[in-house]
Amino acid sequence: MTDIRYDPTFQHTDWVDNVDRIVAGGPKGFNVRLHAIESDLQQLSTVVAQIDKALDQIRNGTVPVGTGDQQLVLPVTLVSLPGFSGGNGIFYDVNGEAHPRGGSGGGAGVMGVDLPQGARVTSFRAVGRFGGPHDFSVTLGRASLVDVTKASDTLAVVAQNTPGFTNPYDLTVPVNAAFATVNQNAFRYFVFYLSTFVGDPNGTSVSTVQINYTLS
Repeated sequence: MTDIRYDPTFQHTDWVDNVDRIVAGGPKGFNVRLHAIESDLQQLSTVVAQIDKALDQIRNGTVPVGTGDQQLVLPVTLVSLPGFSGGNGIFYDVNGEAHPRGGSGGGAGVMGVDLPQGARVTSFRAVGRFGGPHDFSVTLGRASLVDVTKASDTLAVVAQNTPGFTNPYDLTVPVNAAFATVNQNAFRYFVFYLSTFVGDPNGTSVSTVQINYTLS
């Protein structure tokens, strides 16, 4: 998308009492100045139309912002799922990190993700803490809009058994190529967080997720 800008060209020069005559023609006449204002307003109207078109394209997903490799860094805004697998959901600390509730059921949460139509997702990153030893995963997935009974597809998972996993963790994993192309007409995309058998809720968290993708 090209830059959209508006540079006004009209600059008014004050008339002087008892010096300047009110005339229609000439370099200081009303006609010249009003036509200059008219030209500026026409230019402004064109720019507003370009902005409106660009916003419509972004909103409809027909022209994503930028091309090439992109990064979508998301604040963790999980909706707590108390009762999922017997867990008690999640809670947030003052830094905005999401933590599972303690106990064998632990906690789970989910949040929607808005990806550009036609983008190709390449990798998924998750950052946080792991108090172990217990089960833990942060999953990027997609659910069918056509058949709600169909099981969701897993694009990528960061878990405690992912190679290179440490505490705190900061891991980037590749996306399943079979599900990499974004199709907002057929799927909705989400991040799902699950941690069970939690002994130290404060020591286990997810603080940031990042989705890397390519636009053409």
